Amino acid sequence: MEQALNNLLESMKSSFAEQFANRGDHSDEFVKNWCEGVGYEKGRKYYKIITGLNDQPTVWGFIVAEDGEKFKAGDILMAKSWSGPATNFARGNIFGEFKGNYSGAY
Repeated sequence: MEQALNNLLESMKSSFAEQFANRGDHSDEFVKNWCEGVGYEKGRKYYKIITGLNDQPTVWGFIVAEDGEKFKAGDILMAKSWSGPATNFARGNIFGEFKGNYSGAY
């Protein structure tokens, strides 16, 4: 699980850097600061993926920690709020083929 989470985070950082690199005098510093704010926190049921600048973090989404009735471990859920996911359907799975970038999973 941790390796797949780290792969997701690296994919997000890479897509952010690609999108915002070379867009002005401070773009390199902006990208560096944003990438330093990317990480995850483990909860009881989900891993919370956190993005953004250190002083203004946002929730990118949640990753299901263990298989359950509705979702499988690794399923990507959109954030409903800072503390919980939208549980209508999974947006992908970090163990399968998916494209995840800084703005969401496709």
